[in-house]
Amino acid sequence: MPFLYVAHLREFRRHQENVWKIGYTDRTLQQRLRGYPKGSLAVHSACVSDGRAAEAHLIKLLDAMPEVAKRRDLGREYYEAPLSAVYGAFCAVGARYGASMPLPEQEREQDQEYEVQDIVGRRVRGGREEFKVLWRGYSEREATWEPRAHLSNAQRLLRAYLRRSGGGFAPDGAHGMRLRPRKPVRRPDSLC
Repeated sequence: MPFLYVAHLREFRRHQENVWKIGYTDRTLQQRLRGYPKGSLAVHSACVSDGRAAEAHLIKLLDAMPEVAKRRDLGREYYEAPLSAVYGAFCAVGARYGASMPLPEQEREQDQEYEVQDIVGRRVRGGREEFKVLWRGYSEREATWEPRAHLSNAQRLLRAYLRRSGGGFAPDGAHGMRLRPRKPVRRPDSLC
C-alpha cells in the first residue's frame, strides 16, 4: 500500500527553513527516505489507497493556499510554508484517500540515530559552535556540520578531536558558544 509523505530534508532543517518535500512511495517510507540526504525526516505520513492521486490532490490544495509558496527552483513538489498549513492540507487528503495511521516504530526515520565515525573540523556560525562529522557508512563528501548538542552519543570522539585540535570552546549562556582562548596572550610592553 502506498505512503503519502511530507519530508523535511536535511539542508532545510540545518538552516531552519520551512521548505517541505511532498511525495508518495510504493516502498516502505524508510526505504524512500534513504534516497534523500542523511538526516532528512518525514514529518507527516499516511497510508493511502492511491498514492499518485493523493499527491496530486495535496499539491492542488497547497497551490491554492495564499500562505504557501511553491519552490519551483527546487522542483515540482517543494513548498515553503508554515508546517501548520501543510499539516491541514495533508489531513484533508489523508481523510479522503485512506486511513491515516501512525507509522510502525521501525519506520520512524526521525528516531534513527546515525553513528559518528570521526570529528574532523570545528567552526562558529551565528555564535554557535559546530563540528564537522564523518558518519559511519557514508562518504567524506556527506560529512555534515552539527552542533555540540547533536553529539551527545559521541563524547569520546569529541574529546579526542578537542585534544588533537588543541583547543576548546566555552558555553556563553543563552547565546550559544563562543571561543575562549586557551592561554592569555602576552603582549610586549613596548614595540621598540
